[in-house]
Amino acid sequence: MDSINNDLKNDLTWSSARYSTLLRCEKKYYFQHIGGWGGWDKSAPDLTQEIYHRKYLTAVHPEIGLLVHDRIACIFDRALTGHSPNVADEIRKAQNAFVTFIRRSVVRPLDAVTRKSRKLLRDELGQPLTDQAVAALTEHIEVLLKGFFAFADVKALLEHPEDLIPQLLDPQNFAIGHELGVPARLRTDIVWVTEDSVVVGDWKGGRPSPSHRDQALTYDLYVRALLQLPPEETVEVRFYYLGEQKIATFRFTDEERELHKWQIGEEWETIKSYSQSPTINIAPPEKFRARVTKSCAECSFQSICPEFIRQHRNQVVVEAEL
Repeated sequence: MDSINNDLKNDLTWSSARYSTLLRCEKKYYFQHIGGWGGWDKSAPDLTQEIYHRKYLTAVHPEIGLLVHDRIACIFDRALTGHSPNVADEIRKAQNAFVTFIRRSVVRPLDAVTRKSRKLLRDELGQPLTDQAVAALTEHIEVLLKGFFAFADVKALLEHPEDLIPQLLDPQNFAIGHELGVPARLRTDIVWVTEDSVVVGDWKGGRPSPSHRDQALTYDLYVRALLQLPPEETVEVRFYYLGEQKIATFRFTDEERELHKWQIGEEWETIKSYSQSPTINIAPPEKFRARVTKSCAECSFQSICPEFIRQHRNQVVVEAEL
């Protein structure tokens, strides 16, 4: 496996999340996207290995989001083969997956943490969830999936899965594409065709956010380019807020699309400016500054961030003197 991994390259790509991380804290961007590359190899430097493993320390709600998305993808995959879901069974499977993750997270050592074997940061910090908290979170999963099944669009699609575009149904492996004019790895939760439009659906476990408009615009551009839709074809993006039973619907003008594509190009140029290569994501750690804020308490890399350690040490000294 090492020989295969050694052939991999840390390709430089754009994503809204990468750009946002870069703006919030350059050092976190370095740790998340550069410093841990190759850390899966036991012969890599110790720090590289630690950064790699810390990259996959996670938090409760992102993990629940992944589990719910995976469950929904399985539901539609089975619907395409003629299987009707049992709501109670699907909820139980998601809840069992979460409880299993929590149980393994508590005992999983850092050097065993990977993309497929994640761990809660709070467990690494010695702050495991209480039984009461786990029970409340499993109930939350039930709320999200009941909300999913309650949407009229979901009911219609489960009855007529032939309307779905299968290759755009939450793909697990997705290559770099240039649909936005920049290299990016893009995926959609679900896409289907109606009589008058192509609809892009996205499942949200949280609340509506102003940032979701740009995400919807990105979906619009991506699906239009990928499916080679003519300009007059209508694309509608719908965000389904599972816990709140709300739907946000977006349709965009050509002017809005052109402006967003220009913005993506500007963000891509910023990301490229931090790399020593136009195609490979590589740069020394000293090029990236840390922005120490309250959010550092929730950062997976706090224990190896020199700026955080230095400021935390100074704060401890000041409090001791007081």
